[in-house]
Amino acid sequence: VAIVNDEIVLLSEIDALVEEEMGRATAEFPDEASREMMVKELRKEVLVARIGELVTGNEIKKMGLAVRDEEVRQAVDDTMRRNKMDEKTFRQTLKSHGLTWHRFETQIRRDLEKMRIMQAKLEPRIKVSDLDIRNYYTRYVNTLAKDARIRLCQVLIAIDQKMAPA
Repeated sequence: VAIVNDEIVLLSEIDALVEEEMGRATAEFPDEASREMMVKELRKEVLVARIGELVTGNEIKKMGLAVRDEEVRQAVDDTMRRNKMDEKTFRQTLKSHGLTWHRFETQIRRDLEKMRIMQAKLEPRIKVSDLDIRNYYTRYVNTLAKDARIRLCQVLIAIDQKMAPA
């Protein structure tokens, strides 16, 4: 179906991924015509996603940004803690959503890898000087609400790859 660098994406691989996705969505498409249309669209989406994964994987290797198993486990543990679940309950919840433990860990790894690539590629381009901050503040000081509150959804912290894990 596709060749990404030296890696081949097989139709059987795409079909297996489509079947996995369709297993979760079968109730949504009870009649054959809508199911076939969904399979066709899903096949395109899965192919594009798989090509993206291979490109990202090659970039990860080239840049030396691989995510260690311990980091994946910590991210999974953090997810369970945020959801106030033990591992058994979390596994059951994943299963009820049509996800296996392995698939969830794989998705976490991919998310961490994408984040690393973005940090590595974008961080050097982002330069905000003290002067930029002062100018912004001076320009907008009167429009900033005095009692405004901000709710952070996510804070990203760059990690020095040379440091040993704590």
